[in-house]
Amino acid sequence: MDQTLTINDELHSTDNDKSEKRITSQETVSFVEVRSSRRKRLIYSIVAIILIVVIAVSVPTIIVTTKKKNVTEVSTTTIKAAIFKTEILTTTKTTTESMILTTETLAKNVHPGWKQDGITVAGGSGQVNPLSMLSYPGGIDIDSKLAIYAAERGTHRVIKWKLDATMGEVVAGDKGAGDRPDQLSSPSDVVIDKKTNTLVICDTNRLMRVLYIDKKPQSTIILSYRCGHIAIDHNGTIYMSDFVSTDSTDPTGSTYTIKRWNEGELHPIIVAGGNEYGNALNQLYNPSYLFVDQDYSIYISDTWNHRVMKWAKGAKKGVIIAGGQGPGDSLTQLNKPAGLIVDSLNNIYVIDSKNHRIMRFSEGSRQGTVVVGGNGYGRGSNQFDSPADLAFDKKGNLYVSDTMNQRIQKFYLNN
Repeated sequence: MDQTLTINDELHSTDNDKSEKRITSQETVSFVEVRSSRRKRLIYSIVAIILIVVIAVSVPTIIVTTKKKNVTEVSTTTIKAAIFKTEILTTTKTTTESMILTTETLAKNVHPGWKQDGITVAGGSGQVNPLSMLSYPGGIDIDSKLAIYAAERGTHRVIKWKLDATMGEVVAGDKGAGDRPDQLSSPSDVVIDKKTNTLVICDTNRLMRVLYIDKKPQSTIILSYRCGHIAIDHNGTIYMSDFVSTDSTDPTGSTYTIKRWNEGELHPIIVAGGNEYGNALNQLYNPSYLFVDQDYSIYISDTWNHRVMKWAKGAKKGVIIAGGQGPGDSLTQLNKPAGLIVDSLNNIYVIDSKNHRIMRFSEGSRQGTVVVGGNGYGRGSNQFDSPADLAFDKKGNLYVSDTMNQRIQKFYLNN
């Protein structure tokens, strides 16, 4: 019996040992699993910390980049729709600096002022050389290098005056009046097409494009269609003032329109006017100069109605934003308005031709202020004689095509 007990005890002891070994093995496995789990959690924690650090560093960078991008976009809008008729065609760095300067200038003074005595930068009296003279300059434009382009009716040409030049250089025409590609016939307007970096000329019954090949200007006819004056939006679409006469002996029987045309289209389409002549809001009477803003609204010098109209894109009629009270010289009147520009604050600068002055109308105000001129017609440095067009350079200086004085005047922006 004792022997049996001994054997049983041994068996029991053996079983216990095996059980203990199994328990020990399980504990070892559990311990390893715990360690493995802790290690995984530690790795996940480290990865999470790294991600948090990366995000913390990246977010400010994204914000800064976005802010820089927004500044550039806002500045570009400012330069395109502000007081500049043309876009600055320079490097990004130079353009950005110019935009900032312009924005600061306008921000400091909602209504900037100009010196009242202009200087003659092209043409004028006492000139002998034909390239130093101007003959009834009309539309003008200015490029990024401050070169002036002027359409001359009297000499049937478009001429370019570089900064501080004493004489101009012919860009198109100057070969007598005619309809050959190398001739012009009383051109009325010239505008820089910033999309193609070319010039577009309104030449009575056709549109001409001038591009430079081997540094020499080459002219091509892009549309055979009557045009009075032109404007180009930022997409390169051309707008032109036009009329269709029902009686060649009676201009009052004409239908006056503004038309829009893209290169490649057969015919331009009417976007304003077209309802015979008159002074209703859906009518025009001998419209001349145009301006198109970033929203494709068209500003029209409705010359013989002595008013400036604004036609929103797709509108059936316009609204009067200046003048429209008959010809006169009060601050609420215009007398045959001509060239016009709208700045980024929606101030309207318009040539008041027969009052020999340049007027500014703030947004929503029908009473204007005299910017320069208004001292009667004459040849003085503070006078005009039937001015036609205006332009601003990238520094905010004002240029005026002083038609009957055969010159272009420059007025410096006040510091």
